[in-house]
Amino acid sequence: MHHIEEQREGLKRKKKEYLKTVETMEKQINRFSLQEEDLSKVRKKLEESYDPLSLLYPERILEELENHYQTSKETSEKNAEKEALYRKEIEKLNRSMDRLDMEVTAKEKEMDKLQQEIHQQEAYEGKTLRQISKQLMESYDGSLLTHAWFKEKLEALKTLEAEKKEKLEALQRRIWEKNMDRSLNKGDYFVPNRDILTIKEEMEKLGIHGETGNEYLMKTDEEERREILESDPGFIYAIVIGNQRDWEIIEKNIPKDLFLHNLVPIYVRSDMNQSGKQTFKTVTGKGEHMIEREFFMGWKADMDREIAGLGQTEKNIKEDLTEIAKLRQDINIILEGDTARDLQVEWENRKEEKKNFTEEKRLKGEGKAGKEGELEKTIHILKAETKKQENLRHGIDQLRDYMERAEKVREEEVRITAVRRDLKGIEKNIENLEETLEEIRNFEEKVREQYRTWEYQLQRILEEVKEVYVGAEYHHDDKESFRNEQPPDMKINSEELRILVKERKALEKSITENHSDIAVLENDLKHHRESYHKILAELEKLSGDWKSFRDLAMTMGEIEVLIKSMEKAIGKLREEKSTRQSDKDRILGALNTLQRSLRDKEEQIRKDHQRAPTLLEDRELSGELDLVERNIRDNERYLKICEEELESSREKERKVETNLIKMKSIYPVDPTKAKAEDILKEKVQNNPDQMVDEWILKYHRNINAISKTEEEGERNREAFIQEIRRDLVEDQLKEKIIETLKGAKIGNFRKNRITFESMKQNFEKELLSLSRDKQKAEEAMSQWTKRASIHVIRMVEALKTMVGEMNYTNEQGYAFPLVKLKGTERLPRDEGEITVLLEDYFIKAIEKVLEKNEDITNLDEKVYKNLMGDVVLFSKALQGRYPTLLVYKMSERNEFRFARAREEYYTTWEAINKGEGDMPEGSGGQTLSVNTFVIMMIMSFKKKHTGNENPSTVLLLDNPFGKASAKHVLDPIFEIANKLNFQLICFAAPEIIKVEISERFPVFWELKLHKGKVLHGGRIM
Repeated sequence: MHHIEEQREGLKRKKKEYLKTVETMEKQINRFSLQEEDLSKVRKKLEESYDPLSLLYPERILEELENHYQTSKETSEKNAEKEALYRKEIEKLNRSMDRLDMEVTAKEKEMDKLQQEIHQQEAYEGKTLRQISKQLMESYDGSLLTHAWFKEKLEALKTLEAEKKEKLEALQRRIWEKNMDRSLNKGDYFVPNRDILTIKEEMEKLGIHGETGNEYLMKTDEEERREILESDPGFIYAIVIGNQRDWEIIEKNIPKDLFLHNLVPIYVRSDMNQSGKQTFKTVTGKGEHMIEREFFMGWKADMDREIAGLGQTEKNIKEDLTEIAKLRQDINIILEGDTARDLQVEWENRKEEKKNFTEEKRLKGEGKAGKEGELEKTIHILKAETKKQENLRHGIDQLRDYMERAEKVREEEVRITAVRRDLKGIEKNIENLEETLEEIRNFEEKVREQYRTWEYQLQRILEEVKEVYVGAEYHHDDKESFRNEQPPDMKINSEELRILVKERKALEKSITENHSDIAVLENDLKHHRESYHKILAELEKLSGDWKSFRDLAMTMGEIEVLIKSMEKAIGKLREEKSTRQSDKDRILGALNTLQRSLRDKEEQIRKDHQRAPTLLEDRELSGELDLVERNIRDNERYLKICEEELESSREKERKVETNLIKMKSIYPVDPTKAKAEDILKEKVQNNPDQMVDEWILKYHRNINAISKTEEEGERNREAFIQEIRRDLVEDQLKEKIIETLKGAKIGNFRKNRITFESMKQNFEKELLSLSRDKQKAEEAMSQWTKRASIHVIRMVEALKTMVGEMNYTNEQGYAFPLVKLKGTERLPRDEGEITVLLEDYFIKAIEKVLEKNEDITNLDEKVYKNLMGDVVLFSKALQGRYPTLLVYKMSERNEFRFARAREEYYTTWEAINKGEGDMPEGSGGQTLSVNTFVIMMIMSFKKKHTGNENPSTVLLLDNPFGKASAKHVLDPIFEIANKLNFQLICFAAPEIIKVEISERFPVFWELKLHKGKVLHGGRIM
C-alpha cells in the first residue's frame, strides 16, 4: 500500500504540475480569445462603415482614408479662404449699406425740408392764387402753377393795374368835380362853375354888385323866369349886373384871362327889357331845373351821396392798387425763386434719388444676403469638412488600431497555436495520468477490499478464539519502510484453529451452558446496544433522514466498496463541476461582453435613428434577420435616391438663387407679387437658366425699345416744333405751344407705367375685397349692371336719334325721313327692363372665364370684346327684339323732290341689299343711293358726337357709281349730300367716267404714282 500511495502521490504531483501548465496555457489562450473577441468587435464595428471584403486589405482602406483626409483638408483650406473673402465682401457691403443709409437719411432730411418748403410755398402760392383770382375776378382753371402761369398773371395784373389807375384818375377827377360843385353850391342857389364866383368876386372888388343868373331867377316869379330863359337860355350860367356903367368898369378892369376856360355871359339888367329875340337855338340841360329850390336841394343831396360813394370806390380802388402792387411783389418773389411745382419736381428728384439709393441698398442687401448665404454654405461646408476630417481621423485611428491589433493577434496566434498543440499533448498526458491513477485506485481498492476481507475473516476467527480463550490476540508487523511492488497474499489457513475452537466451545458450552447463558445473553445484549447506539450516532451524523433510505442488503465490505466508488464518482463530478464552473465563468464573461456590445448597439441605434431598439421574442430570428437585412438594403437604396434627389434639389435651389440674384441685379423683382402660370412654371422648372436668359434678353430689348421710342419721341417733338415755328403765324400761340412742348419731359411718361401698375394693384385689391365681401360684391355687381344698362339705353337712344336726324325737305316743303325704324316699341325704354338680363349674363360670362382658368389681369382684348363689348351687351339686352330699318326708295321720276312720302316708298334694308320681292329692290341704283344715305347718316352722327367743328364732311368713295349714270340715281345722292354738307371725293379710272357723272364734279385731279411718291396736282405729297 505504501508503494501504491507513493506512486499515486507522484502521479498527483505530476498531474498538478500538468494542471498548472494547462491553467497557464488556458489563461494565455483565454487572453488570446479575448484579443480575438476585441479584434472581432473592432472588425464588426468597422464592417458598419466598410465592406467586409475590403477589410481583408485594410492598408488600401487606410490609404484611401488618408487621401480623403488630405483632400478634405485642402477643401477646408480653400473654404477657409472663401470664408475670409466672403467676410471681407460682407464687411465692404455693410460699409456701403451704411453709407447708403446715410445718403437715404440725408435725402429724407432734404425731402422733409423740401416738403416744408413745398407746404410753405403752396400756402404762399395758394394765398397769392386766391388774391389773383379775387383781383382778376376769375376762377382757377386747374393749370399748373409754373413761372409761365405767374408771368401771365403778372401781365394781367399789370394790365388791371393800369386800368385801375385810369379808373382811379377818372374817379378822382369826377370826385374833384363833385367836390367843386359842392363847394360852389353851399348857398341856396345853383352855381354852375367856379369862374362865375371868381368873376363875381372880382366885380365885388371893383365895388360892383352882381348876382348869378340862378340867384336872380330865384327872386322872380315863374312867368318872368320862363320869359327870361326863353329869350336867354344861357342866363343861368351868367352874372347879372345893374347897369351899363358897371359893365364899362368891368370891361376896363377885369383881366381877360379869367375867361380862358368858360365864357361867362354878363347880362345888363337895364338892357334885358329891350325888345328883340334871340335868333339862335340851344339845347338846355339839367341846369334850367336848378332854379327850382326843391330840385336844387335834391341835386345837392344826391351829389353828397355820390361823393361819398365815389370816395368809397376811390378807397377800394386804392386798396386794390395797393393789393395789386403787393401781389405783383409777391409774384416777383415767386418768379425769383422756385414754385411749389418746381420744389415738388425737386422733391420728386430727391425721392427718385432716395429710391435709387434705397434700391441700390436693397440690391446690395440682396448681394449681402447672397454673400451671407454663400458664407453660411461655406461655413456649413467647413463644419461638414471638419466633421468629415474628424470622422476620417477617427476612422484612420480605428483602422490603425485594428491593424495593430490584427498584427498582434496574428503574432499571438502563431504562439498560441504552439501552446494549443502543447496543451493538447499535456491534456493527453493528463488523461493518461488519470487512467493510470484510475488503475492504481482500482488496484488499491481491490487490495483494500482483500485486506478488509482478510481483516474481517481474521476478526471472526479471533472472536471465535476469544470465545474459548479470552486473552487471545493477533499482531502483524506493519513496517512503514516496507515497500513491495507485489500485493500481499491475503489468504488465511484457519481450518485447524477453527476445529480446535469448535471443540473448546462445545466443551465450554456443555460446561457453562446452564450457568452462563443468561450472562452471555446480557453481555451480548449490552454489546449489541452499544453497537446499535454507535451505528445510530453514525447514521445521524451521516444524514438525519437515514430512516428513509432503502436497505442495500449488502455487507459492510460491499458498502465500503460502494462508498469508495461513489466518492470516486463524486470526485469526477467535482472535477466536472469545476470544468462547468470555468465554462460558466467564461460564458458569463462572454455574455457580459455581449451585453456591453448590445448596450453599445442600443446607444448607436438611439443616436442614429432617434428611437429605442425593439426587443424581439426569443425565437427563430433568421427569417426576421433576413427581412431586416432586406429592409436595410431597401432603405439604403431609398436613402441614396433621397440623397440624390436632395442634391438635385439643392442644385436647383442654387440655380434659382443665382438666377434670382441675376434678375434682381437688373430689375427689382418681388416674388410675393408674382403670379404663377402653369406653362411658364413648368418651363422654368425644366430649364431655369434658359428662361432667365430669355427674360433678361427680352428685358434688354424692351429697355432698348423704350430708349428708341423716347429718342423717336424727341425727334418727332423737335420736328413738330420746327413745323410750328415754320407754319404757325400767331406768335403768342406759337410761343405758348413751343414752351408747352419743351416743358414736357418724355422721361416723365415712364411713371405712367408705375401709375398704371399702382392702379392695377388697387383694382386687384378691390377685386380681392369684393371676392371676400359678398354684400360689397353684390353692390358692385348691381352697380356694374346698372352702368351697363344705362349704356345700352344710351345706345338705343343714340340709334333713335341718329335715324331721326335723317330728314329731308323737298321743293314742295314736304319733310320726310330718308330712313326710319319700324318696331321701336320693342326696344327697352329704361334700364330696369334689362338689368336682370345683363346681371344673369355677367354671372355666366364670369363663370365662363373662370372655367377656362384665364388670367383676368391679362385678358385679351378680343376675348373681352367677345364677352363685354357693346355689340354683345346690346344683343343680350335686346334678346332679338331688333327694330327693322326702313329706307326710302328712289324712283325713276324722282318723286322725292316734289311728292309727299308714302308708305310704299319705303322698304327694308335687307330687301334692298338682298334683292327681295318682285319690285326693283336691290337694283344697282337703289343700292347705291340707300347705302350712301346710310353712310352719310352714320358719319353725320359720328361727327356730331366727336366734336368735329368743320362745316362739311369729306366722304371718300372708290368708284362708287360704276355704270350707274341715270339721273334718278345721281340726283338724290348729290342733292342730299349738298343738304347734309357732304363733300364727295371719288376715285375712278378716267376711261370709265361718264359725262353724266363728271359734270356733277366741279374739280378733277389727276393722280399718278411716280417713284413711290404721290403726285397731287403736280405737287409732291
